[in-house]
Amino acid sequence: MRRPHSPRLLPAALAAVLGACAGVAGVTAATANAAGGSTTLARPANDRSAQRGADAQVLGTVPGLTGAAAERAAGTAARRFRSMAADRDRQMRAAAAGTNTGQAGRAALAADDLHTAWGTAFAQPTGKGLKATHTVFTGAAAVTHGSDVVYAPTSLPSGGACMEMTTAYTSSGPVLWAWDWCGGNAGVGKLVNIDAGFLTTYTTIVNGQAAYSTDIHQTNATSNTWSSYLYNYQTHAWDTFYTSSGTYDLGDKGFGWDMFEIYSTRNPATNTAWYCSSMAGKRFEASSIQINLNSTWSAATSANSYSYGNPPPSGSQFDCPALTFTMVHANDDWTAQIGGGTTQPGGNVAVSATPSASYTSPWESVAAINDGAQPPSSNDTTNPRWGTWPNQGQQWAALTWSQSQRLTSAEVYFFDDNGGVRLPASWRLQYWNGSAFVDVPQASGFPVVANQYNKVTFTAVTTTQLRVVLQSNNASVGLLEVRAYNT
Repeated sequence: MRRPHSPRLLPAALAAVLGACAGVAGVTAATANAAGGSTTLARPANDRSAQRGADAQVLGTVPGLTGAAAERAAGTAARRFRSMAADRDRQMRAAAAGTNTGQAGRAALAADDLHTAWGTAFAQPTGKGLKATHTVFTGAAAVTHGSDVVYAPTSLPSGGACMEMTTAYTSSGPVLWAWDWCGGNAGVGKLVNIDAGFLTTYTTIVNGQAAYSTDIHQTNATSNTWSSYLYNYQTHAWDTFYTSSGTYDLGDKGFGWDMFEIYSTRNPATNTAWYCSSMAGKRFEASSIQINLNSTWSAATSANSYSYGNPPPSGSQFDCPALTFTMVHANDDWTAQIGGGTTQPGGNVAVSATPSASYTSPWESVAAINDGAQPPSSNDTTNPRWGTWPNQGQQWAALTWSQSQRLTSAEVYFFDDNGGVRLPASWRLQYWNGSAFVDVPQASGFPVVANQYNKVTFTAVTTTQLRVVLQSNNASVGLLEVRAYNT
């Protein structure tokens, strides 16, 4: 979540014209069949099929905390954001008074080592909606340390939107909230914990990671009412997340964004932000970003949006030298990667890999195998899991890195629900030698024990892919976590 500031300020004459346009009441930003609050919205492309069709009903409501309860649950993450408001507003006014309208704002942003952001931005005062698909992760890496809060991604439509949808990684764990920007209610309007239930219901796998799809748009122009929705991948329908209306608190309707944003403090032991080490190997991504203009949804492009900093800033400007930003496709797909696929010697490099599998049950997630979560037992009912029910026989789960890794050992934690998914009869570990998967050399052995990590050591290999091959035993198989080490 960010305060309203722009790295690309408008010349005074153009700003005046856009300001006048912003005062004209517009139509809703929803697609035609959703205008006026009817019951269907466009289905996300990642769940579209000939059987399901292009549109999906709005059926339910996302469960969560609202009002004072949401604000209490948000705790320091919300209080810190609010405390920075005056400083952010001062920065905005100072940037607006400058003569270098482009780089001056960016320089001011980069100099703010406690609060800075990068991603896709909009200068569209008549915008009426924003859609995007955002990655999420759970486990130990999703809990911040020090005073850090990572808001990534965070989305606010331009055009006077009443809410900003924010994935917030906090000291209490990851949450998704709607920050209310209308009617003097600035604060957390609704909060939902990102836990196993959330992952099962509201995420699918996009580019190797769990991700949710959101739609935020104006539903009534007269009252400036906005609603946000999450797509439910279990019901294949939309659920309402939050609705708010009233006067837009931020004043300037011209700017919106879909960003990676931080509030950070430095770890004195490393002189970098705390999140830089605790989230090492994690990739944040916003894809399928769309904006609604003139009642038409369009992908974010250089014609209707811009990169908030071009070229992207260095990680050092975010107190994290290992952080790299990439505009995968201008401007509807961006990533923020902490670390390029390597860790310090001896570390678990699995967390920086992209997972894949021979098969994954629709209600399970292959992203579970390297999410960093600590299983309480093989029958883990709290964290995400990878399972192959009803498929049996030989199954595999793989890790793929963007850069070669030197590996000497690995650990696997088996999934066993005492039902359709049981411990495997046997397993082995393979690596990609450049042309084929082959067994790791001189393996120490492949134990099969429930409720603990099963470790194998082997002669060092250098590879971009590691694969756990499981042979079932009259049941399906699964994994809770895979670790891979480089010493």
